[in-house]
Amino acid sequence: MQKDSRVSKTTRSMRVENRCLVLSAIRERRQVSRSDLSVMTGLTEAAISRICRELIDVELLVEDDDPSGNRKPGRPSINLQIAANGAFVLGFDISANSQSICLVNARGDVLARRRLELDFSSPPVQTLKLAATASNHL
Repeated sequence: MQKDSRVSKTTRSMRVENRCLVLSAIRERRQVSRSDLSVMTGLTEAAISRICRELIDVELLVEDDDPSGNRKPGRPSINLQIAANGAFVLGFDISANSQSICLVNARGDVLARRRLELDFSSPPVQTLKLAATASNHL
């Protein structure tokens, strides 16, 4: 029996969407428990646990090992936060007044920034190649 490709594509896209929802909620609050994530996102606690385990396994999330900030009765919950070294973004700011390149981690911390001196009389592709080459020196 062959799977319907539309169903698997829909399931795959829902999983991606749910991961994005969880990551956005954690990024917004900086750290949050799984139970709070369930409330914030509307996803079941089982779904939150599965998604968080996957994101921890690929090192995009980390568990906070200091649950002392928990004020709820009962078993202390473990907060989750975006891993500082889980993913990085290379950003270019190329405008008429300034040009720069920066490296940012998934938490939004700027790790490195460098001003660029680009020649705008050059073709756009060459300008982008020069900016990309500058990223090797961050």
